[in-house]
Amino acid sequence: MSQIQPDATEAARKVEMIVAQLDSLPTLPRIVTQLLRMTRSDQTGARQVIELIKQDQALTAKILSLARRAGSGIRDDVTTIDRCVVLMGLEAVRNAAMSVKIFEIFNPADETGAGKFNLTGFWQHSLAVALACEQLAPGLAKSAAAGGQRPPSADDLFVAGLLHDIGKAALHYALPKSYSKVIEAAQKSHAPLPGIERRLIGIDHSVVGKRLAQKWNLPEGVAEAVWLHHTPPSALPESARARGFAPAVHLADLIVREMRLGFSGNFPRPASAEQVAESLGVPAAMLEPIRRQLPEQLAARASLIGIDKLDSRELYHNAIAGANEELARLNAQLLHRSVNLASKARQFDLLADLNRELRPAAAPIEVAELIAKLFAQVLECPRVAVFSEPPESPRPGCDPLIEGVVAQSDGRVVERFLLTPDGVDVAGLAEARRRGWFDTTQSPDGFGLYAVEGHLSWIHHRLSQPLPLAGARLMPLPAEGVWIGGVLFATEGEQAAASRWPAGRSELFALASAAALALRAAQLHARRENMLEELAAAAQRLAQAQDELTRQQAMASVGRMAAGAGHELNNPLTVICGRAELLSHDEADPKRKEALEQILAHAQRASSIVSELMSFARPPVARPDAVDAAALLRTLTAPLADADIDVRIQTETDPPLVLCDPEQMRQSLSAILENARQAMAQDAGGRHVNVRIAPVLLAEREMIEIAIADTGGGMSPEVLEHATDPFYSARPAGRGRGMGLALARRLIENNVGQIRLESEPGSGTVVYVRLPRAPEA
Repeated sequence: MSQIQPDATEAARKVEMIVAQLDSLPTLPRIVTQLLRMTRSDQTGARQVIELIKQDQALTAKILSLARRAGSGIRDDVTTIDRCVVLMGLEAVRNAAMSVKIFEIFNPADETGAGKFNLTGFWQHSLAVALACEQLAPGLAKSAAAGGQRPPSADDLFVAGLLHDIGKAALHYALPKSYSKVIEAAQKSHAPLPGIERRLIGIDHSVVGKRLAQKWNLPEGVAEAVWLHHTPPSALPESARARGFAPAVHLADLIVREMRLGFSGNFPRPASAEQVAESLGVPAAMLEPIRRQLPEQLAARASLIGIDKLDSRELYHNAIAGANEELARLNAQLLHRSVNLASKARQFDLLADLNRELRPAAAPIEVAELIAKLFAQVLECPRVAVFSEPPESPRPGCDPLIEGVVAQSDGRVVERFLLTPDGVDVAGLAEARRRGWFDTTQSPDGFGLYAVEGHLSWIHHRLSQPLPLAGARLMPLPAEGVWIGGVLFATEGEQAAASRWPAGRSELFALASAAALALRAAQLHARRENMLEELAAAAQRLAQAQDELTRQQAMASVGRMAAGAGHELNNPLTVICGRAELLSHDEADPKRKEALEQILAHAQRASSIVSELMSFARPPVARPDAVDAAALLRTLTAPLADADIDVRIQTETDPPLVLCDPEQMRQSLSAILENARQAMAQDAGGRHVNVRIAPVLLAEREMIEIAIADTGGGMSPEVLEHATDPFYSARPAGRGRGMGLALARRLIENNVGQIRLESEPGSGTVVYVRLPRAPEA
C-alpha cells in the first residue's frame, strides 16, 4: 500500500481540528429551529407560528418593524403579530425571524482592532446580497417558468443571500488570529480568498458554511447556495442549477461586489454580472434598477437586524471611494507592468544586439568585449570589466590564462588584458568560488552580486585603471553550474546596483544568463579549434616520426650493407696496398714505379672509404664527457682561417658545456666546417662563418644549440632534402664522396643530439646542432 505523504496527513489533521472547533459554535436559537420544523410541515397552522413568535417579545417587535418598512402595504396601526402573519405570509415571517436570530449569533458590536475581519462590513455585504437576491426573484421566476422549473421564492432567496458567506463569520469566530492573517493576505495580494484560506488554514469558508448549514438543519437549497455560491452557473451540478439558489446567490454576490457594498474580503471577479445574468436567462435591463435601489434598501433594512444605522449617501460615498481605491491599485499595477514591459523590451533589444553582433567563430575575448559593452549600457557604470576563464585545466606546463576587456558606458573598449594568476593559490581560488560565489540558498542558479574584495581583488589591482575597490561588485557568469567568467563594475552598493535596472535583478540575471551562454559557446569553440590544431600538429609530428623511422630503417639497412661490404673489401685492399708498396720499393723503371705508386694511393683511398663506411655503419659507443663547445670549435677553425675565411664565435652561456664524446664531436663539427669551406670555395671575398652557441629548452630538457652559418651559395630544396643522406653529393662525380654531413649526423645522434639544416640558394646555409647540456661541476 502507498503511504500518505506527511504534508497531506498534516493538512487532513488540521482540517479535522478546525471542524471540531466549528462544532463548538453556537447552535440556532430554539425559536428558529421550531419555526423551520413547523413551516416545513403541512399540518402546521398559522396560529402555531403566531403563538411561537409571541413568546419572544423582542423578535415580535422587530418583525412588526420590518413589515412596516418593507413596503408590504401593512398599515402603521397594525400592532399584532397575528395580523402581520396573515398579511405578510408564513414564509416571510419565518425568514425575518431567522435573519434576526442568526445575526444575533455573530454580533459585531464587540469587534475591535485594526486588520481584523470586518464583521460589520461583512453583514452589510451579506444583507446587500440578500436584498439583491430578493429583487432578482421575479426575473429568475420567469426564466424558470420558461424552462418548466419551479423557482425559489423571494423570501427563500433572501435567507440564502443573507447566509451565503456565513462560513467566513464562523472561521473568524473559531480562529480569529488565523483568519485575520487570511484577510490581510487577501488584501495585499488581491488573490481569491478560498485559495488563501485553504493555504493558510486548510479549509475554505464555503465548505465551513456548508457544514454549519447542515448542523443548523437549514433547507437544502440554502445550504447548497452557501456551499456553491462561488461556482459559475455553467459549472454547477444539474440538480443545483435546477433548484436555482446557488445561481441566484452567485449573480447577486457579483452585483454587490461590483458596487463595493460592505466587506466581502474577496477581490477578483471571474465575470461581469451582465454575463452571468445572460447565462441564467435574466434580462440585463433588470440589473440597473437593482443597482440604483440597493443602497437605499440596504440603509433601510440594516437597522432591523441590529447593524448601526446607515445613510444611503454614505454607502454611495464608500462605494465610490472603494472604486477609486481599486482604480488606483489597477493603475499602479498597469504602471508596474508598463515599467516591466519597457524593461523587458529593452532587455530583448540588448539581447538582439548581442545576438546580431555575435559571430559563429567568435573568440572568447571578442564575446567578452560584446558583453562588456552590453553591461556598460545596462548598469550605466563608468567602466565595466568582463573576463573569461575556461573551467578546463590548461595543458601541462601552461599557466591558467584569464583574458578580458574593460568598456565604458558609451560602449568604447578602453583596455584589453591577459593575466596569469601569479602568486595566487589557484586551488584556493576554486574553493573560494565553490563556497563564496555560489550561495545556493539565495541564488540556486549561481547568479548573484558579491564584493570583489577577497575574491578577485588580484585581477582588480592589475587593471590599468582599477575600479574603486570599496564599491566594486562581481557578478559571476556560470554555465551548467560551473563558473566561466564574470562582470566587474563599481557601484554604491548592492541595492543601488539592482536599482539601476528598473525591473530588478531577474532581468539583469536573464541578460547575464544569455551572456554566460554566449561566452561558454565561444570557449567551447576555441577549445575545439585548439584541439583541432593540436591534432593537426600531432599528425605532423607523427608523419615526421614516420619519416624519421623510415630514414633510420634505411640508415640501418645501409649500415648493415656498408659493414658487410667493408668487411669483405678490407682484406683485398690490405693485400693490394702491401703488394703495391713492395713492388714500388724495388722497381727501377720510373714509369712502372709511378704506376705502382698510383695503385697504392688509390688503394689507400679505397681503404679510407671503407673505414668511413665502417664508422658510419657501426660507430663506436659514445663516451660522454663535459666538452667546452666554444673551445672545441676554436681548435677546428684553423683550416678556415688558412683559406681566408673569417670565423666569429658568439656564446650566450658561459661556459657552453655539452655532454658528448669529444672525439666523435670533433669529427662531426670538422665535417660541418669542411662542408662550409667547400660551399664558399668559389667566392672571391666576403667569406664568413658565424657560430652562435646558446641554451635552449627542448621537451623540458636543457640543451645547447650550436648554429654554424656560412655565406656560401646555399642549397636547392632537392639538395637540402638529401644533404645528410650517405653517398649523396651535389658536386660532380669524383669530387666528393657525400659522407661528410651523413657521418656528422650519425655521430651527433649517437650522442643523443639533433642536427637540422636551413638553406636557400644564394643565402648560405645554417647547420643547427643540439646536444645535451652538461651539468655544472
